[in-house]
Amino acid sequence: MANCPICSGKLGLLKLKTCDGAICGPCAEISSAYKTESIENLKQYWNANKERLSKFHATQTLKSLLSETIIIDDDHQFFIIGKVEKNAHDPIVYAFSELESYEFQQVGGKTVTKKKGGIGRALVGGAIAGPVGAIVGASTSKEETVTKGGTSVLYVDLKLASGKKRIIMTNPPIGFTPFLDRCMAIEPVNANGSHPVSGADEILKYKALMDQGIINQEEFDAQKRKILSL
Repeated sequence: MANCPICSGKLGLLKLKTCDGAICGPCAEISSAYKTESIENLKQYWNANKERLSKFHATQTLKSLLSETIIIDDDHQFFIIGKVEKNAHDPIVYAFSELESYEFQQVGGKTVTKKKGGIGRALVGGAIAGPVGAIVGASTSKEETVTKGGTSVLYVDLKLASGKKRIIMTNPPIGFTPFLDRCMAIEPVNANGSHPVSGADEILKYKALMDQGIINQEEFDAQKRKILSL
């Protein structure tokens, strides 16, 4: 049985195709666009993630009954979604500044339309003015549309060096939404007072230059390696 070229784990039946080979499912999680990425690029993303993980020091954990776990490193402004288990695949470490947006959506609910006031008005109208009053009373009722049931789903959008990524959570822990608000409010400042450009922004900038034909693939790959090694 073949091994994953990134983590050396067994590929098994759940192997996923990149543009130049096959990798395991957990290794593909580093990039939503893994199908168009090379194995070498994915290795670079994981090496950068390993560097973050080596610095990671948990300062708080968000966990509620039956919820997903969020581990936060306030010192380095990193967070991990999910448990960190011994001998398991490395978790992905996200930076506070990589959070772009989040939203809640109701999924799987049933839309119900109710009429309010029709029956009562029809009875009163019929008593006062006969059949004509009943028709008028029924026609003046108001409709009310409500959604019943379903599940509230949280969508978290991040902008990573490997591209944009959406994380879907059906049961986030208590306190996670205020944490996301805090991440989005952060405006990091360099020592000279200017706002730094993220690694993801830098890579996307060079990607645009390559798409415009200003630089070639080799020059783009060299710049990306340089940024990911910082």
